[in-house]
Amino acid sequence: MSEDSRSPVDHESGPGLVGMAGSLARSMAQFAASGFRTVPKEIHAARVAQCEPCGHKVGPQCRLCGCFIEAKGWLPHEDCPVGKWPA
Repeated sequence: MSEDSRSPVDHESGPGLVGMAGSLARSMAQFAASGFRTVPKEIHAARVAQCEPCGHKVGPQCRLCGCFIEAKGWLPHEDCPVGKWPA
């Protein structure tokens, strides 16, 4: 997702439910427009591995963007909010 399409996020509390819903809707529209394309298994594994030691990872989610890392890692148009795995 490009920086200009994101809403400002309070990094202490995360994007909130409304922010996450909007982000999900935009992401799913891009996913559908791509023909439901995903990244190769190797790229997905590398993305998820980069998130493991990150201090922003809380359980299965990223505290900064609210995403579920395992799912977001499959989407080629998505990126990490701190630049660990750009699209």
